[in-house]
Amino acid sequence: MQDQEQLKQRLTEIGGRFLRRTVSEMQRLRELATAVSEADAAGVTEIAQTAHRIHGGGGMFGFHSISEAAHQLEVAAREWMDPDSHERSDLAQRMEKLLADLEQAVQRTAQQQNVL
Repeated sequence: MQDQEQLKQRLTEIGGRFLRRTVSEMQRLRELATAVSEADAAGVTEIAQTAHRIHGGGGMFGFHSISEAAHQLEVAAREWMDPDSHERSDLAQRMEKLLADLEQAVQRTAQQQNVL
């Protein structure tokens, strides 16, 4: 029983580190948001990669709202990178909203977990 309690405590600690790192990554994602409007493919690629990492970590620690919001942002970024995409301006607006949704989910979860 003690082993289970220690494991649970350890997962909570690791989840807290994930949340703290994700809060700090939000600043970088906001900076990268300008890449979308400037048609900077490298910046949008970094958005997709960061969102993918947050999606996986959020799911692993049971932070489903973060995971889902990050997934949606990743999908939009990958659509934007598609060379056949003709709706980049629509995708840029959608990505701005999805980034705001992700940030809200991160802030809300971090507050609920007493990480902030």
